[in-house]
Amino acid sequence: MKKLFYILVVISTLSAKAQEKSVLFGTDFPTQYTLGGNLEYQNFSTQLQFGALTKPYDNIILDIIESFGADENLIEIVRKAYEKGFVFSLKQNYHFKNNLYTGIYLQYLSLNAAETPLDIINSYYPEIDLTSSWVSGGLPILREKRYGDEVTEIRLKSNLMQVGLLIGYKFQFSNPKYEIRTELSASKHIYSSNEFSSQTPYPELLYQQLEADIAETYKQYAYIPSLNVYFVIRL
Repeated sequence: MKKLFYILVVISTLSAKAQEKSVLFGTDFPTQYTLGGNLEYQNFSTQLQFGALTKPYDNIILDIIESFGADENLIEIVRKAYEKGFVFSLKQNYHFKNNLYTGIYLQYLSLNAAETPLDIINSYYPEIDLTSSWVSGGLPILREKRYGDEVTEIRLKSNLMQVGLLIGYKFQFSNPKYEIRTELSASKHIYSSNEFSSQTPYPELLYQQLEADIAETYKQYAYIPSLNVYFVIRL
């Protein structure tokens, strides 16, 4: 929270010194639908974006991570968490005189809590007996009645931080108030946190192994290329 406060202070300072200000909306494919603001001063600009991660981008991101070599079972374990989430992006760009620009960026993805497929978890960690935790009135509950049940389900919430590079181009309209910006970018994972919850008291060892394996998967394989298109309105 303190880091976010410092970022907002810096952005407020830059806003006061900005020579030009603009707002933008568009999409980072396959990451988000986004709305943001841009502050320009001399050859530099700072861009702040907020966006939503939702269909169809959810499956595309995971397919990309899997294509880099991630285990398909672990991808299935996190898949439902990617159905909805929000994205925060901070970009620092350098602009050349020919409408070309390049930059670096940080991107934070917060993924909503969603249920994980217990049958896949059970097969991925055969040494941990999930069904021994399925107890009602002191008696074990039949396995076939509990997969997909809201009482036995495990919910996962993930947060990821990516760092990336971009190159972009500005297409000017006859009216200088408007322009289209297109970018090619690619990011690499640098941090993640995963939270698990369930009404069923599963062993802590299960959550520890899930956290370690998911974090390692993101670390090794979460490379996300992106094609970004924005409509920009100068203020």
